[in-house]
Amino acid sequence: MYRLKPVFTLFLACLISASVMACGDDDPVSEPPPAEEAEPRIRVDVSSLDFDAVGIGESAEQTAEIRNTGDGTLSGEVSLSGSAAFTVVSGGGSYSLGEADTRNVTVRFAPEEEGEVEATLEITHNADNEASPFSVPAVGEGQIEMPEISVDVPSLNFGTVDVGESAEQTVEIRNTGDGTLSGEVGLSGSAAFTVVSGGGSYSLGEADTRNVTVRFSPEEEGEAEATLEITHNADNEASPVSVLAVGEGKIQMPEISVDVFSLDFGSVDVGESADQTIEIRNTGDGTLAGEVSLSGSTAFTVVSGGGSYSLGEGDTRSVTVRFEPEDEGEVEATLEITHNADNEGSPLTIPVVGEGQVPEISVNVSSIDFGEVDAGESADQTAEIRNTGDGALFGEVTLTGSAAFTIVSGGGIFSLDAGATREVTVRFAPEDEGEVEANVEITHNANNEQSPLTIPVLGQGLGELPPPPGRP
Repeated sequence: MYRLKPVFTLFLACLISASVMACGDDDPVSEPPPAEEAEPRIRVDVSSLDFDAVGIGESAEQTAEIRNTGDGTLSGEVSLSGSAAFTVVSGGGSYSLGEADTRNVTVRFAPEEEGEVEATLEITHNADNEASPFSVPAVGEGQIEMPEISVDVPSLNFGTVDVGESAEQTVEIRNTGDGTLSGEVGLSGSAAFTVVSGGGSYSLGEADTRNVTVRFSPEEEGEAEATLEITHNADNEASPVSVLAVGEGKIQMPEISVDVFSLDFGSVDVGESADQTIEIRNTGDGTLAGEVSLSGSTAFTVVSGGGSYSLGEGDTRSVTVRFEPEDEGEVEATLEITHNADNEGSPLTIPVVGEGQVPEISVNVSSIDFGEVDAGESADQTAEIRNTGDGALFGEVTLTGSAAFTIVSGGGIFSLDAGATREVTVRFAPEDEGEVEANVEITHNANNEQSPLTIPVLGQGLGELPPPPGRP
């Protein structure tokens, strides 16, 4: 069999392949486009690092962010040149960032001397959108920190404080500078002054405060002084700052005052009573103490506010005295108020006077005699009761005996002031012939007559009552 040579076979295959392509499409077959090359892009979020002023011995940090905003690998190196006051504390050296990756670079500024300094953060890279290296200037100023002292009051004036009492006032120390304010708080002078809080050593940062509380506790009368001394390291005030403390100790002195200087009850009926009140007041500033008692007539008694008392400044005690006479006539007593005040002698004495008064009864008739009165008729007679004494006369008028007698007015209970009268009218209306009797009895509280006072009543009926109509 005939075999094709290899060269011919290859030629035939190429010819057939070209014919097939020509038959299927008039246009020649295009070559595929070459693949695009990945390109990283760099972006830094700050154009500079400005640390402003930083105290010497202090430090501050700022951060720059490197971002790959392209689609290739961003790579390079981060370094810092310039003042040694600046250092890269994180994110320095070589880096490699994929698409959208970031690198944070932190720069610290720690000045060791006063003045402005500069450095440059250099970021080398393989991106085409920015020149390499990308430079970020860093600037800062070293500042010597200087505290300043401020004290809110120039002096402490406690005024007057009672001996045995105390008062407190406060001083505020403030650091108005930008360094550390330090020193010590002490007190010299009168032992009546003490520092109860905030004394001793202190250390205050910028705007910090220290409250120092001083107490004034006088143990004796008179003026006293002390000096609060505040040492410090500030330049705006001389050290120490001195705050003068002054105060006056005062011995508490109560004063006694009474609102009346006598108690006059006037006239009070025997068996009755009347009350009057006196007010004791402490008008001083200490404690007023003492005792209230009564001497003299037993017709007077202290019913409230007697005995021991203790009154603070402005306090009062009401003392009530009762007059209850048992006999006629004037009586006296003395209310005695012992005390520890200097403005009045002790005891303070209040005279107490009153008069017991009694009524007297007088009746203008000793008996009532109606004589002869016809049966079926009537007659009236009147007796007058008079109070001839000073007190109130009271009692009751009743009638006992024959029913032919009745009280038609003035009977029952009565009460008569001095000089007043009461008329009692008795009626005699006999129904039968013959003599009859009764008694008007007057009970009373007078001492001049026995109670009851009895007024005999007599009368004689004449004839008989005629029979009722229709009866023989």
